[in-house]
Amino acid sequence: MASNCNILFTESGPNGLYSGCQVDIRRTDGRIHSAVVSSINMDVGSVTVEWFEKGETKGKEIEFEALIELNPQILAPEPQTLPHPNKLQRTGGVVGQVKDPQ
Repeated sequence: MASNCNILFTESGPNGLYSGCQVDIRRTDGRIHSAVVSSINMDVGSVTVEWFEKGETKGKEIEFEALIELNPQILAPEPQTLPHPNKLQRTGGVVGQVKDPQ
């Protein structure tokens, strides 16, 4: 899959899909290849994509549903790795114990 972007659907539409994002698309003849999102139309629920073929720039409008069908991984943001809670981050300072005030 060629996707390098994520879509997180909110009430206002996809959050994280942007112009310049690379996605897989299905051509009218059934071929699947990568293309670059050139615009997003929230009113219609579609994106316009472009690709370069045989010396020409070609384009196509694709509905969000069709985009997600070929790029299911873009439905959720990439997971963030949190540091393990038992690992201390070194700051160059001195670490000491705090005594209980009782």
